Amino acid sequence: MKKILLVCIVVFGFLLQSQAGSLYADSTVSKPSEGGNLSSDSTAVLKVTMVATKSGDDEEDDLGDDYDDHDWWQGPCPSISWWNPLTKACELYGDLEINCDLCGFPCICRIDFNFCEACGCPDSNCCCDNFCLFCGGSGCSVCNSVPPSDPPGPTDPPGPTAPPGPTDPPGPTDPPEPPEPPDDPECEGEECDVCGKFMTVSQGEDCEMCDCPPTITITRSGSATATLMDPYNLNVSISLPSFNYTSVTFQISNSQGTYELQSGMSLSYNEPTKRPGRYTIKAIVDGTHESDEIELEVQFPDVSTIRNNSVVQAEMNSAWQQTKNDASPSGRREHGFWILVNTNTGSYEINHSIPGPFVSCGTHAEITFSNSGELPSSNPLEGGKYVVAFFHTHTPLTYCPAATTRREEMGPTQADKNLSFSLDIPGLVYDYIGYWFEIEPNKFVFGIQGGHNIGADANVYPPFGVNRRSTSTF
Repeated sequence: MKKILLVCIVVFGFLLQSQAGSLYADSTVSKPSEGGNLSSDSTAVLKVTMVATKSGDDEEDDLGDDYDDHDWWQGPCPSISWWNPLTKACELYGDLEINCDLCGFPCICRIDFNFCEACGCPDSNCCCDNFCLFCGGSGCSVCNSVPPSDPPGPTDPPGPTAPPGPTDPPGPTDPPEPPEPPDDPECEGEECDVCGKFMTVSQGEDCEMCDCPPTITITRSGSATATLMDPYNLNVSISLPSFNYTSVTFQISNSQGTYELQSGMSLSYNEPTKRPGRYTIKAIVDGTHESDEIELEVQFPDVSTIRNNSVVQAEMNSAWQQTKNDASPSGRREHGFWILVNTNTGSYEINHSIPGPFVSCGTHAEITFSNSGELPSSNPLEGGKYVVAFFHTHTPLTYCPAATTRREEMGPTQADKNLSFSLDIPGLVYDYIGYWFEIEPNKFVFGIQGGHNIGADANVYPPFGVNRRSTSTF
């Protein structure tokens, strides 16, 4: 019985293979009437895999090389509705074709238990969407060893969907967190030499500031000496710029007492000096913080400064003219005066002219200095009048005989110089310049001679005696 069944299977397979060859040789596919871009000789191929399997408990028979596992059938893809469990091959029947939805040509269905190939259309994305043995009509592109299933039935069209209801407006959102502040930069600035904390800060915040007592320094622009009526030029500095002071006092002292030059918020004092003398000066801040003392000598002006003053020059020229006017055959006399500085007005003054007595030819003319008119102040805050020099003239010999001469002592005499040193006050004199004249044959001397021109050259001679009045008496 087993042998008869085996013979039937072999015969059935042979007939089936012969039928496949006949279909491959004789069948053609004509171009459909609508759609598609294929040429008229295009064909559709159906590959049917035929695998002989064991049936029942009998041993598997070798079917030999006469059976090809891959037989290609040419013709339109038919509807596949029956599955042969014996050969696992497709039974073809009916005249239903599976055409491509895009190009209209029949699909190329490869039924080898794996997948359906694409259609024979030029578009490689075309696939058999109508029906596929293994994907159930869901599209050949998703076939991948999917068990066969019946084609899906028609689906109901989707019903109307309700419009979306209103949505609640978005609620308020919390403000973004502020960024964290950057780290404070490192403190930089001038550090105190005593405590090491900052006296000034050029960078950073919350820096530890110096709490040492402020150091007060007083200085004077220029040297440690000033000429009477020059400004003090005092300046104060505080070591802690951040120190909030309320008052600055400039204090001056000498042997007679201590005086307050200025008190207020100003760190400078530039008023003119009003009284000559030697002083010590310091600054006091807020009544408790004191500076070191500095020394200042207020001097009298030197004689060159006095001589070049316009007021003094005018008075000397006037006195010289008066001297020439007083000369006559009956006699002659000198004129002179004290030169003073008035620190209340800041100007030079002279005491009233002091005329000397009239003298005859051959008698030496002279003048006596008295009543200087000096009015010194009692303290450096007050102005006064101070003698700074004395002045006098020498007389002409115009109305004297030729035998009357003044030789080699033009300008200040030795007596004039002695007076300057004794008074400790510079002296100035107006006199003729002099000339060479013959007193004997071939004997010439320098000076002036009786009968000379009263308008001969004359001038104020260079200073003599001391250069400036001393401040030791003040």
